[in-house]
Amino acid sequence: MAYGMRKALQAEQRKQEVEAEIKKLDQECIELEKQYDDKLQELKDRETEEEERRVKENYDHSSEIEQMKREIEKLKEKLRQELDVSMRK
Repeated sequence: MAYGMRKALQAEQRKQEVEAEIKKLDQECIELEKQYDDKLQELKDRETEEEERRVKENYDHSSEIEQMKREIEKLKEKLRQELDVSMRK
């Protein structure tokens, strides 16, 4: 009888330990999921920032190229005019 009672108490104690471990692991899992979600959001934010930066750089680059093209055209026109004037002399 004592053996059976002792085994029953040990089983109950083991059950409580296992339940405590399960609870601890569940909490750890929740925390890890939260960390994952935070890192995923951080990654998405960085990707968005990087895309915005890239778009801005492309726009700035295109604007600079267009400005240079206009300047080149002005210089070409000025050169044509100067050549035209010098050829008339």
